[in-house]
Amino acid sequence: MELSQLRFFQELAKREHLTKTAEYLNITPPSLSVSISKLEHELGVKLFERSGRNIRLNENGKFFLEYVDQALETLEVGRNALAANVQTDRNSIMLGVSAQTLWLNGIQSFLSRYPQVSISRKSLTLSQLDDRAYMAQFDFVLTGVNDFPSKEWEHCVLVPDDTPVLVLSKGHPWANREEITLQETAAEPFVMLPKDYVSRRFADSLCEAAHIKPYIIAEGDYLLRAHLLHMEKRAVSITTRLGMSSQLLSDLACIPIRTDAPRRTQALFWPRTKRLSVTELMFKEFMYQLYTSYSSNQI
Repeated sequence: MELSQLRFFQELAKREHLTKTAEYLNITPPSLSVSISKLEHELGVKLFERSGRNIRLNENGKFFLEYVDQALETLEVGRNALAANVQTDRNSIMLGVSAQTLWLNGIQSFLSRYPQVSISRKSLTLSQLDDRAYMAQFDFVLTGVNDFPSKEWEHCVLVPDDTPVLVLSKGHPWANREEITLQETAAEPFVMLPKDYVSRRFADSLCEAAHIKPYIIAEGDYLLRAHLLHMEKRAVSITTRLGMSSQLLSDLACIPIRTDAPRRTQALFWPRTKRLSVTELMFKEFMYQLYTSYSSNQI
């Protein structure tokens, strides 16, 4: 059994169309057909039902596909982990962040201190955080502890008590409030982040704990949210103390939210089995010292 046979089987199982799968794999349909037939012969069972040009995955095929998906995913994780492990002397860091603007101050401070280092940064959604193979490309991930409960990653807590706040225009009638409950905001127009953002899940959990269904007038990314909060003087949104450090929100007001719901615990993650390079150890120590030196009220 060859690795190429498993990949061909996986792709054909997805499409259930011989010609289209062959085109995707850049091989001829007869070559694909021969490869699948050889695989079936080696396994001693048929994996597909054929009827003319139609091809459908049978019960044997569905059963086998689960194991093929797991095997190929594990190989991809291993390949990425190996590539990262052998590059221990490089001066670059691949960083995943669940909030696009949340950690910019810390990253910029690190690069000012160590200009020889380069950082490639990618934003992560909830679905990507759950994708084991996709996450294997990163040296570090910055997100909440509850966002990334993977046993394959170590972490250190950077901000243990990131308090929630209501963010709004300085022209909003509530702008000078010292505290607020979400029950008071139920009728206010909310601008929310997309549902696949970790910050949106946190906001939704706060609303659920307060037993309110927010009146949402718009959903959009961080830039659009900031723009709408400036334009719509009555609009409000939910973020945290650390979130207010973003340049996009710097000229907006915020009010601490009084709630019994858990606060966010922000952390730095790295692969458990990875041997960190000198550059990576410097980054880890720098971020830890920078953020743990602040209280949540100082961020």
